[in-house]
Amino acid sequence: MLSTILLVTGAFVAWWAFKVINGLRNNIARAKSTGIPYHVVPVNPINNLAQMLAFIWVPLWKLLVPKKYWEDIVEVCEHNWQFKRRFEPFAKMGDNILIATPFTLTMHTASADIIADITSRRDDFPKPLEHYGILNLFGRNIVTTEGALWRMHRKVTSPSFNEKNSALVFRDAIEQAQGMTDHWLRTQKDGSFQSVEHDTMLMALHIISYAGFGLRLVWPGQPLPAYADSKMARYASFEPPAGHNLTFAETIGGVLHHLLVLLLTPTAILSMNTNLEEGDIAAQLT
Repeated sequence: MLSTILLVTGAFVAWWAFKVINGLRNNIARAKSTGIPYHVVPVNPINNLAQMLAFIWVPLWKLLVPKKYWEDIVEVCEHNWQFKRRFEPFAKMGDNILIATPFTLTMHTASADIIADITSRRDDFPKPLEHYGILNLFGRNIVTTEGALWRMHRKVTSPSFNEKNSALVFRDAIEQAQGMTDHWLRTQKDGSFQSVEHDTMLMALHIISYAGFGLRLVWPGQPLPAYADSKMARYASFEPPAGHNLTFAETIGGVLHHLLVLLLTPTAILSMNTNLEEGDIAAQLT
């Protein structure tokens, strides 16, 4: 029995080693064929798991491999290096950076011409839709589709993005900012403001509600506009309507604030009675 287990384990290790070595050889050959300078990295730096475990594998890689093989490329293995390092890696390595791993061949580019070419040829360079499935929480949309279905979504959504609507959003942003400052002046008697972060998020929520749903939301103590009908009054109310636990504003704000919980947690688990505040609030939103 023990010998069988050892044999199976040895066979698996040998198969995996062959797969890794063969994959790396193939990807290095593909990288060489492009004529673009390339770098060899043990794992794909943009893989989610690799990013989470970068604090383990990057130091180990640097310890086991001579410096000349990683000193130029190691910063591209950092999480969010594009924001932390910006153009710095490209300044050292050129506009195009090829990274070969046992299972992937990835190119990072800072070339405006290449970026324009890729973004203008959607059919030749489709998005990896398998990475966007999590955004189908409320159905397929312009972000999670490609081809004919993407064109249909774009046709439906593009008319909303025009100068007229941009002006509407700008006007409402001014009104909401005035409403927010009036709310502060009414409630902060000592001149100090303790809720700036919360209130600016609430201001953005009010703007989204008006621009996206045509619903005017008001600040505490602020009257509804003269043109408000019963529907607007119901949605702008600070008390949940009959049969509901949350107001409209609390619901939209809750979806935005707890978005990661909603995306990553199965509905069945969210629906369970839990003592966790995040899960309890998120459960009310499903």
